[in-house]
Amino acid sequence: MEDMKKITVEQAARSFHQHLKAFRESLGDYTLPDWEETTKHNREMGVRFVRYTLANQSITPESHHEKWVANMAKRGWRHGNERNPDKKTHPCMVPWEDLPYHEQAKTVLMIATVNILRPMICDDEEDDEGATAEGGAEEPQSPRPNGNYNSLGRMNVKHMYVTNFM
Repeated sequence: MEDMKKITVEQAARSFHQHLKAFRESLGDYTLPDWEETTKHNREMGVRFVRYTLANQSITPESHHEKWVANMAKRGWRHGNERNPDKKTHPCMVPWEDLPYHEQAKTVLMIATVNILRPMICDDEEDDEGATAEGGAEEPQSPRPNGNYNSLGRMNVKHMYVTNFM
């Protein structure tokens, strides 16, 4: 197998951010700025998401969403018809099965982007230990989730979409 180019966790976070931006724009939402123009907080959240996904390789979109809802609730957020940081309301503070299809697809896209890039990501900081979606402690999972990689360690994207989303 030829040598694979390595990328940093931040480069992986930038990639998934840009994929997310393109996905949202395909739905008519042009509010997400490019990586370079987004807030420092959003870039840090992207890096934490990549580290969390790397450390928890068997995470499903459903379990990621459940963890996100729990972390938001701990910080005082609750369900509301629109996202309002002042009132701490968010329309996605619902069970996975109640999320609109496009929100479920967004979560699958974010995880899939990191998993596709996984063999290329080199984390120089090596602080994935204990990484979670919101920075708390969580036990890392096994190196390769069953069924999501082929014998060469390449991501089986079709399998991941079929088993985690369909």
